[in-house]
Amino acid sequence: MVMIALSLVGLINFEQINNTRTEFTPINAPSREEYAIVENFLQQNGSLFFIHLLIQAKDGGSLLRSAERHELRKIAHELQYDLKVTKNGREYGFTDMCEPYCGKNEAFTTFLKIYDSELRKPTYPVMDNFGMRTFIGNNIFSVKVNNRTDEVEDFKAAVLNFFIVVKKTDEDLMKMWEKAALKVVASGKYKHLDAGLLSDNLSAEEVQRMGSETAPLLAGSIVFMILFVMLTSFRYERRRSKPWEALVGAIIPVFANISAIGLMSACGLKFQSIVVCTLFLVLAVGCDSVFVMLRAWDVSKCHKDVVTRMAVTMKDAGPSITITSLTNALAFAVDI
Repeated sequence: MVMIALSLVGLINFEQINNTRTEFTPINAPSREEYAIVENFLQQNGSLFFIHLLIQAKDGGSLLRSAERHELRKIAHELQYDLKVTKNGREYGFTDMCEPYCGKNEAFTTFLKIYDSELRKPTYPVMDNFGMRTFIGNNIFSVKVNNRTDEVEDFKAAVLNFFIVVKKTDEDLMKMWEKAALKVVASGKYKHLDAGLLSDNLSAEEVQRMGSETAPLLAGSIVFMILFVMLTSFRYERRRSKPWEALVGAIIPVFANISAIGLMSACGLKFQSIVVCTLFLVLAVGCDSVFVMLRAWDVSKCHKDVVTRMAVTMKDAGPSITITSLTNALAFAVDI
């Protein structure tokens, strides 16, 4: 109990981290090295965030139809220039946070303008913009081209890339803009488009939301598990019932979970919401040993001497509990 109490003190430093890019990819993953190269190459002054807007037609058809093209221009313009958020009485838009990457979507808007001009069709993946060759392969996908001229005849998906650079103290500003952009995308005002945002922050929020929704279910599961263990410990002969022993055995895994989280927090390790479901797994594994022990005690009832009876109980239950515990320890150690 003293150890548990000391572990609870560590919960004062409890923090969560749910960044899918940094926490849920192997340390030696190629993506980590590639991201570090990108950061070094871009040499941004502050924290760099990537937000991607994925767009397709609601019916899955071409985005070069008149209505779809019109809404593509509108949503691109709204997010880049019209959408504002307020912090400390000042309004901020994408153009206030994008330097030096504000022109990442210029190729796409130029592509639409050239197509609307009807003077000529743009080519793919590089188009000619009045003598300047511009790469558009990062913005349009599922492209159908004329095999002879490389002119774009159709495309069914588009991606707008928003690179935001803010200081560490202003990361909340980026999140505010991101949430505002998400509301615009989900508002339904663009009736011909089906769009969605993708970013590390949104993925992290989704993971955290999943953990937050799972936590109340975990509490109910713990109560149900404890009641189940206690009720199944009752016997027809009252003196053979062991509800209090069952209760203690069921609570020990709960204390183990609390102690583990407390010690991790005390050591500065942040909690990941995605592992909430594993807490119930630990509880189930712990209760398994309770059933084995109580059953072994029941079987040893022929021995009157308590010491002898306990020895027989441990002889029967010990190997099973040891093998199960070692197997689970090894499984958890290798993240199975």
